[in-house]
This record gives sequence, C-alpha cells and structure tokens, in this order.
Amino acid sequence: ADFADDAEAGVTFLRGHAGIDPGLIGIVGHSEGGMIAPVVAARSSAVAYIVLLAGPGTPIDELIVTQIGLFALEAGATREQTQALRAAHAAIHQAVISFEDRAEIYDAVYGYYDGLTAAETALLGWPRSLLNAVIESRLTPWWRYFLRFDPALYLSQVTVPVLALNGNSDLNVPAAENLSGIARSLNAADNGDHTEV
Repeated sequence: ADFADDAEAGVTFLRGHAGIDPGLIGIVGHSEGGMIAPVVAARSSAVAYIVLLAGPGTPIDELIVTQIGLFALEAGATREQTQALRAAHAAIHQAVISFEDRAEIYDAVYGYYDGLTAAETALLGWPRSLLNAVIESRLTPWWRYFLRFDPALYLSQVTVPVLALNGNSDLNVPAAENLSGIARSLNAADNGDHTEV
C-alpha cells in the first residue's frame, strides 16, 4: 500500500513536468510492482496504461503456497513431502488471514499440526520450534497485509490498456495460472485492451 502511494505520487509528479504528455503516463511493475501498478490504475484516472512483468493474478496466500511447493520440488523434495509442506503453509496462512489475535493464530495452527499423523509429521519434517518460527515470520504487519492481498480486487477495476508478461520458467509467479487470473479479472472489468503473454 505504501509503494502504491509512492507510485501514484510519481505519476502526479510526472503530470506536472513540462516535457511529458500527462495523458501518456503508464506504470511498469515487476513482481510486487505487478501488484502495485493495478492498485494505482484502479484508483487513479491519471494512469494511461500498465505493464505487468511477472505480476500475480492469483491470491497471494495461494501464490506463496504454490511457490513453496515448486521450490521444494526443484530442491529435490518428493511429491509427498512437497504436499505436506504446502499444506502446513496453507494452514498457517489461513490462520493469519482469519484471526488478528496471536493466540488464536497459534491455536489454529497447533490444531492443524497436532492433528497430523506420525507419517504426515515425518513428511513435513518440522519440529515445533520450526513451526513456531514460520508462524512468527508471518505475523509481521507486512506479511499480514501481503497474505490478504488479492490482485483480482484491483485488476477487476482496471480499464486502461494492460500488457502482462510472465516467464514460463518462473517458479515465483508461475505463468499459466497467473496470466489466466489476470485475464479473468480484466475481463470482469470489461477491459477490452489487454494482452497476456
């Protein structure tokens, strides 16, 4: 949200510059910048177009779980280990999204963790100390905001031209599902000028 405010201030500054056509100012955003550009374009008529480079089109809590799974597989984890890891992170993220109180978050995650079978706990490979460390890492204000962010909320309000470019080998923002999500949201905005590649 802070970066979106900064980007919007940059657009405002450029609009006042004598050498710049105020009707042709766009925003190019990479990764998180691909989240920020739609936020600004959704709320400011001063943005003429946006370009999203590896921009997300799926809810961030889901995207993070996907990233974790892809990186685990890349590092040599089995599919079963990867699924256990994805499920644990999904449980933590759901608790962080659902509750404000730390004790409630811990209770929800411990309920999940304590409900695992011995085989599931072995696949996950997390002692409680590591579980606690992961929970703590997600309790910062930035992570709480990040996990609750859904790009569709903003993309579905963007009516200016959009070019979205994602890489097929990108494990952080997998191309197919994110480009599909971007297109779906822009179609919901009745945006007739968008390209996803």
